[in-house]
Amino acid sequence: MTANSKSYRVFIPGRLPGENEIIKAAKSGRGKGNAYGRMKATFGARIAEMIREAGVPFLGAVFVNIVYVEKNRMRDKDNIDAGKKFIFDALQAAGVIKNDGWSELAGWRSNFAVDKHSPGVWLTIFPRSRRETKTI
Repeated sequence: MTANSKSYRVFIPGRLPGENEIIKAAKSGRGKGNAYGRMKATFGARIAEMIREAGVPFLGAVFVNIVYVEKNRMRDKDNIDAGKKFIFDALQAAGVIKNDGWSELAGWRSNFAVDKHSPGVWLTIFPRSRRETKTI
């Protein structure tokens, strides 16, 4: 990130579905994925709206810091982190990136915290150049 680039913070109240919930939804409906499709559409639209409300413009390529704030430690971190799929799809739906592929996502970092009074997800979105999305 260059010294002049701005980062954007977005808070998504509540928890996102975890991997176990996503798998269960994908398997329901005799393999038709209807429950997963509804889940993806619902959470994707909600997150995209929050990103737009935060005023995040088109950035082209990004690095995303994600802090999942859970109300307790009941869910495993790897299960919680599956929610990033909804976040990346929402960045695309909100017009921040054109796609959620290699050229647009420079990377991400996931962290975890506990706050029983204010669970949710904090996003810090950093602009990146497309050059910074290239692998070594």
